Amino acid sequence: MEAITIQALFDAKNRKFEIPAYQRSYSWEDKQINQFIEDLKNANAQYYLGHFLFEESADNTLLIIDGQQRLTTCVIFFSSLLNELRNRKKNGELLTVDLDDIADYYIRDIRKGTQKFKTVEYDNNFFADEVVDRKAGTQKPNSRSQERIRRAKELFDKEFANTPTTELERWYNLVQNATITQFVVADKIQAAQIFAFQND
Repeated sequence: MEAITIQALFDAKNRKFEIPAYQRSYSWEDKQINQFIEDLKNANAQYYLGHFLFEESADNTLLIIDGQQRLTTCVIFFSSLLNELRNRKKNGELLTVDLDDIADYYIRDIRKGTQKFKTVEYDNNFFADEVVDRKAGTQKPNSRSQERIRRAKELFDKEFANTPTTELERWYNLVQNATITQFVVADKIQAAQIFAFQND
């Protein structure tokens, strides 16, 4: 087990993340998203995002066994933040953060064009349109989890539109420098054992 930051987690060369089909789909509601935002408003220099359990897969992909709700929310957060800051830059605001870095680290690998984070397979096309590519309204949600993904994005969009740029940049730095602990296992059997042990 090691302690790293969200930025370091996403920074590994060609690193990608997937939520395997046997894991839960996105379940966070308004309460959890609003608490996430409140935590950022109240945080000082340090922010802890909890423990994550991953299974190593082929092609430098980490399968998310525990922590998928938090990590999905972080990617939605980065997508909404990137969208808002791009709009402000177009309107002439000077920014202290590199927008290409946000996109490359958390949304889509610039060199390969690959999606950095995939949710469960049956939601991923919707997630890609809604969050990764920001194609608003191109798909109608056909599951409760897809409705939650759209709602989380809308809540972040609304909050960010009414937040000063300096505060948005502070939140960005808080989340990307948030401390996590991670445990990476090599196979599903070990992942299931550790997951069961943690939940006991």
